[in-house]
Amino acid sequence: LNPDKLFVGLVQQNCHKDCKSGVLENRTMVDVPPDDDCYKLFCQSEIGQEYCDQVRLLDIDEPESLGPYAARYFASKLWNGESWFMQTDAHMTFANNWDAMSIDMLEKAPSDKPILSHYPPGHTTDLEHQDGKPGARLCGPVFAT
Repeated sequence: LNPDKLFVGLVQQNCHKDCKSGVLENRTMVDVPPDDDCYKLFCQSEIGQEYCDQVRLLDIDEPESLGPYAARYFASKLWNGESWFMQTDAHMTFANNWDAMSIDMLEKAPSDKPILSHYPPGHTTDLEHQDGKPGARLCGPVFAT
């Protein structure tokens, strides 16, 4: 639709210094370089320079991270009254026109406050070959009242 209307709340949980690998096959960990600062890289990129001011950043050093559940909560607090709110994890690949398709589904939903939810394909999925194929389904969701 219009990238000028897209705002991103980014909770970046990175190791800034004294970084270690995950547990390796021999049950050891090794020193590794700090994680890339994706916000900084985006803002320095050709496309990012124009839209950097539309990213709201919460940068958390890895030792202070409380995990994905807390990060999702913190991300929800970066919402600033926009008409639509969407939350994803890292490593997502978006189909062309995902924004227009999502808004169309939301507007067709029989609710004043619709929620769309699904299990996304892996970030390495070739979306060109997925077009028209059904995705994974959530079975039997129920909202507590």
